[in-house]
Amino acid sequence: MSQNNPDSPIFVVGAPRSGTSVLTWCLGQHPNIIPMEESCWMGDFAVSAAVAHALGTSRGERSQLAACDVSLDDFLSSLGKSVNALLLGRLDALKANAERAARADPSLAHHAYQLARGPGEPKGRWVDGTPEYSLHIPALRRLFPAARFIHLARDAGSVVRSLLKFREASGIELVRNEADAYRYWLRTVR
Repeated sequence: MSQNNPDSPIFVVGAPRSGTSVLTWCLGQHPNIIPMEESCWMGDFAVSAAVAHALGTSRGERSQLAACDVSLDDFLSSLGKSVNALLLGRLDALKANAERAARADPSLAHHAYQLARGPGEPKGRWVDGTPEYSLHIPALRRLFPAARFIHLARDAGSVVRSLLKFREASGIELVRNEADAYRYWLRTVR
């Protein structure tokens, strides 16, 4: 599969609170790119799929995947193609859910950021801004060999302040303290 595949996914990764969501929505304004919500499941899925392949080949020719000569790359890229087709096939549901959410809470909608600007947009590619996928790039690369990765590296101090303020604003604690925030930033950008 070519690295320039126009229907391959794009992953925006980095430390949480570094701007991955904003860049995801900005990229999603392109006529061929649909912005997806943070998926949070694909990284672990890619790792688990590799483990499943190892189990499926563990007894050599007495194992189903080994007997069928299914390589790890073929196994993972086939799963990735299926995930890609599944998501792209559900764009109408994604748009309907977004419209329903915007009607229920108009503050969630802004005219500058839309899933699609008109029916003529093909939207044959999706972008996912799950920041922690910076920890899963090798596994996601095997699942989606032609995927593009954009790694944002926002200033550590700004990310740390944002991580600490996030608890006040949302009630969700991403980190316990400033030292944890710096460690989290370092782990996700390294």
